[in-house]
Amino acid sequence: MFNNQSSINLKTLCINPRQHCWILYVDVLLLECGGNLFDAISVAVKAALFNTRIPKVHVLEDEGGHEIELSDDPFDCIRLSVYNIPCIVTVSKIGYRHVVDATLQEEACSLASLLISITSQGVITCMKKVGRGSLDPESVFEMMETGKRVGKLLHISLQAILDKEESLGTARKKVGFLG
Repeated sequence: MFNNQSSINLKTLCINPRQHCWILYVDVLLLECGGNLFDAISVAVKAALFNTRIPKVHVLEDEGGHEIELSDDPFDCIRLSVYNIPCIVTVSKIGYRHVVDATLQEEACSLASLLISITSQGVITCMKKVGRGSLDPESVFEMMETGKRVGKLLHISLQAILDKEESLGTARKKVGFLG
């Protein structure tokens, strides 16, 4: 769902074309699973990439080839654009209706669910049906439209929170066992 070509501008990760580039790894540690795992992971990944800083690197030409020089300034970094990073919305079909962000009890009653990967512009980048039941085309269309609407709102809310946290700078309260 995140390997969509337009999710991250890969040119920002390039140091020296065809020779050196930054590689991003995203590891996820689950401490508890209360349902909608993919939804929560997608929000966490987008937030983590928003906070990612990549050190600026300069390539120097030598007679023996290229030398990579890392800036001494820890604040001399580039940021990744998360504008096209999708968030995942799970829409579950229960009877003749569908539910977003189903509880465990609602998931147990669900015939099938759609995992819909949506950008902030409302573009669906990926969709996957999970569950044993089938979905008729009209239900799929309705679920996609609901997923798009909810996904756009999710992006707006998440970006507002990330921008607010960013504006606090070093004054923000550290939370968690690593703080």
